[in-house]
Amino acid sequence: MQKLLAGLGAGASLLFFSNAALADGYGAPVGYERAFSWTGFYIGAQGGAGWGTSEDSLKAFQTCVGVACTAVFPITPPGLLRDSYGINGFHGGGTIGFNWQTGPVVLGVEADLSGSDLTGNGNCADSSGVVFGGISANCRTRLTSFGTVTGRLGFVATNRALVFVKAGGAWGDFDRSVIVGTPVFGPGGVIAASASFSETRWGFTAGTGVEYALWRNWSAKIEYDFMDFDTSNENFRFSGPLISAGAVLNVHSGDREEVHVVRFGLNYKFGGDCCTAPLK
Repeated sequence: MQKLLAGLGAGASLLFFSNAALADGYGAPVGYERAFSWTGFYIGAQGGAGWGTSEDSLKAFQTCVGVACTAVFPITPPGLLRDSYGINGFHGGGTIGFNWQTGPVVLGVEADLSGSDLTGNGNCADSSGVVFGGISANCRTRLTSFGTVTGRLGFVATNRALVFVKAGGAWGDFDRSVIVGTPVFGPGGVIAASASFSETRWGFTAGTGVEYALWRNWSAKIEYDFMDFDTSNENFRFSGPLISAGAVLNVHSGDREEVHVVRFGLNYKFGGDCCTAPLK
């Protein structure tokens, strides 16, 4: 009788603790753990800092009055007169993507959009000032927004850590301006001529990073991306006191930007977050 009562008590205790474990969400069999699944659509927020270079190369120039223009004066050899300077600043925006996991390999596609304030100023006497007789010139470049569409290839390094590489296309909105003379605020400043130019540029991107599953469907990441916007042929239309009334000096320039960014991101994945997997 005592043995029977002891057996019933042990069975009741086992049933109680089993039900409690199931109620707490620990329903995986003994010897198994909950493994995060990367498969599914996700959205997120990301931001960080960036830096890069802007390079200007004078190609040709001409003077126009109304529709009448002089002959184009080319600069030879190409690239003879050039300047470069750095840009830097911060950025932030959103991300959307989809992952598909097969074993330890994760394949995905991702798109992101960021507003930014990556800005730089530099001396561009060779690429702009030389046209005006070699006086000083200051160039300014600002990347106001950018985005990428990439494919991702990842490897699950641990149960919740994903190491990935990515590559694809990139675009960026650039504002550029040139001031020839001495742009000093207040008395003493002389602006001989100025011009500005805005455009959307296309290029490619490549990067790498690590993403870690935090809790349920949330994950955090850190990544580095390189963006190359290649060379754009730009036409700066200068006007100002140094140029005759009614005339415009067209300066044809080749402009190239390369940008590096570091991102910190937080993503939310839709769908299930786990499954059971054998303990190692």
